[in-house]
Amino acid sequence: MKKIKLPYLLQGILASIGDLFLFRLSRRLSGHAVAQWTLLCSLLSWFMAYCCTRTLTNSTEMVLVTMALYYFPWPSLPGGNLKTFTLLAATAVIVRPTSAVLWLPLCTWQLIQCKSENLKASLRIYFLIGLSVLGMSTIIDRIFYEHWVVAPLNFMQFNIMSGGSSFYGTNPWHWYFSQGIPAVLGVNVVPFLLGIRCSNTKIPLLLIIWFTAVLSFLPHKEFRFLLPVLPLSMHYCGEYLHSISIITRQSCKKDGKVAVAVEEKRSDVQEYSWANSYKIHRKLPDVKPHDSIESSQKLNAKLFKSDKRFNSKKAYKVKCTILLLGTFNLLPFLYFSLIHQRGTVDVMNYLHNVALNQTLDNGTMAVNDLNFMFLMPCHSTPYYSFLHFNVSMRFLTCEPNLNQRNDYKDEAEIFFLDPNKWLIDEYKCKGCKLPTHIVYFNSLEENIFEFLMQNRYQKCAQYFHSHIPEGRIGSHVIVSCR
Repeated sequence: MKKIKLPYLLQGILASIGDLFLFRLSRRLSGHAVAQWTLLCSLLSWFMAYCCTRTLTNSTEMVLVTMALYYFPWPSLPGGNLKTFTLLAATAVIVRPTSAVLWLPLCTWQLIQCKSENLKASLRIYFLIGLSVLGMSTIIDRIFYEHWVVAPLNFMQFNIMSGGSSFYGTNPWHWYFSQGIPAVLGVNVVPFLLGIRCSNTKIPLLLIIWFTAVLSFLPHKEFRFLLPVLPLSMHYCGEYLHSISIITRQSCKKDGKVAVAVEEKRSDVQEYSWANSYKIHRKLPDVKPHDSIESSQKLNAKLFKSDKRFNSKKAYKVKCTILLLGTFNLLPFLYFSLIHQRGTVDVMNYLHNVALNQTLDNGTMAVNDLNFMFLMPCHSTPYYSFLHFNVSMRFLTCEPNLNQRNDYKDEAEIFFLDPNKWLIDEYKCKGCKLPTHIVYFNSLEENIFEFLMQNRYQKCAQYFHSHIPEGRIGSHVIVSCR
């Protein structure tokens, strides 16, 4: 199974690039100290870790969006590169057209901020680069599909115009706000909300709200669709952690007069940074000529004594916050990555070994005798990307209702209405070759038991899948072979 490591490795490299540009973006928006905390929050995020190394287009879209936002020419901030931004933004739209929802308000805002002489130049850049990326994508699709296809247009037409995405499940309009964001952020939702309150940068928040609100109009919703704005959410988590790591001292008053330590004024503030050691900086008021040296020395001693207690409490609070975030992110990450719904992957490893042993024992052509059948909801398991053998395989299909038939039912739906009857009808013809291995969830076992017994199938393997079986998804994946 060594061959499947390369996609994970490449996706991991892509994820690290996303982390780098998230740090740079946060530094542009709020400074180096906030960027450090933002990066820490991103590394601790369970959903970020869960999705980033998976070969999902949403993960690639998230990285491209983060890079594009870094290069975006924010009006009040130095830096930015409109050409690079447009190239990355257009590429993100090609990967997943949903990212266009983010670019519409941003590009409009940028054009409004442009002076008359720069407006034409900006429009020219948007048009030329956007058209070039779309043209390149169309040519690539033409080569592989062997006919002209504009993939983003098809995406919009199927998912938005015709509402075809609802075929794969629907959710209420508030689902992203009531369930999606809380689940994706997890325990990070607390520093996220607190970070919004203490942050002076509200544009990323408006982008998060806009993106989530627009996607809420689509009936089909998934957690992974929120990935493009997850890095912006981590920025606000970083804002909060930075705010609680800062200590400032106000002027101390004694008998109506300001008493201060006679020393060089410093404009620094105290910060507990996870990236370096804890340094003590006190913000002291200006020194005035009438200040008493004696009173200053007394207050200086009092300040440092109180500083020690105050700094200790502040550092303790920061450490506890990081510990809580780390613990409550690590637990769901380990569970969902290593335990939950792992059966559909484990069974593919088993089938790979079956094909491998068949090849080693009887030669390369022996795999032609194998025939795998998946009696599960469509796309429940990986396919040839895990198997790496030219073995006949079949799964229950679930094509959408492209012809808009009123009585339409896909193959999977028809099968689950009467599984045993479907199997008998499918293999009743003379000469029909029965599958050598049938893969299914344990929730289906009773419904196909008669067919399995009649054709002398035996249980060859069983793998744990989920602690929370639901509907057609069982707690275990079973392999029956003959």
